[in-house]
Amino acid sequence: MCVVGAACVDLAGHSLAPVRKSESNPGSLRVSWGGVGRNIAENLARLEIPVHLITVMADDEYGVQMAEHARACGLHLNTRTINGASSPCYLCVIDPNGELVVAVSDTALLDHLDIGLVQQNWNIIQNAALCVIDTNLDEKVIGHLLEHFPDTDFCVDLVSMAKAEKLGPWLDRVSLIKPNRAEAGQLSGMDTSDQQGLMGAADYFLAKGVSQVFISLGDDGLFYTDGHGQGTLLAEAASFPLAVTGAGDAMMAGLVYARFHGMALEQSAQIAMAASMIALQHPDAVNPQISPSSLNQALEYTRHA
Repeated sequence: MCVVGAACVDLAGHSLAPVRKSESNPGSLRVSWGGVGRNIAENLARLEIPVHLITVMADDEYGVQMAEHARACGLHLNTRTINGASSPCYLCVIDPNGELVVAVSDTALLDHLDIGLVQQNWNIIQNAALCVIDTNLDEKVIGHLLEHFPDTDFCVDLVSMAKAEKLGPWLDRVSLIKPNRAEAGQLSGMDTSDQQGLMGAADYFLAKGVSQVFISLGDDGLFYTDGHGQGTLLAEAASFPLAVTGAGDAMMAGLVYARFHGMALEQSAQIAMAASMIALQHPDAVNPQISPSSLNQALEYTRHA
């Protein structure tokens, strides 16, 4: 298993009261490790899946600590370290309900995650049972991966509406995608505001060659289909969510975990929902308590719509 994607520093401010713009808001500040690809990889490692993370890091203090943390989690790091650079950072403000208010992302260092780094890790990607990529990658890197590794099973997290379009020309090379409602609409050209639109977007992806489509609906759950079966799952929180920033990455890790173990479509969706619920119960992007046993315990909080 390998993941090719971003690793960055998460700087999160949690406001104690509803956020007031243009003012200083009392709350707490927290530094943790993030990046879509790195988050997915750490979740998979904690779920006892052997995983290589292919990424770039700086040699600053944050970069050194992030690398140490990754190794402690059981990740196999295949990184390019950029000397004299600053680690990519994601700065966010979270309201008292755990919802994202605003974020600023500085990911210039990811320009060094290029085709050359992919070539350096050719054997790892070529021999991986699954390869997860996120659309933080440069469009040329995405194209190179999907064109030059025809035997690799690719799972893709679309990250954002703006970045989702990078995947458009390569959908026939993707086995599994997990867009949210907006990203699915952006990439398919469909109005995904209702169930009919969701099904239309999913049919578009299936017709392009994607074998499994999982569309995250936020509080409305997870829509899933493979062209033979479909459904929508809801989740009932065990307790009040502490943050939502890592839930999507945990959901993707759950889907990849299920695919790695050959689980059926509906069971895959249940595992994904369980993983996202575990993520919600910790302020960091990855809940260190996620494990195969905690996944099974969290399944009781999922139900069909």
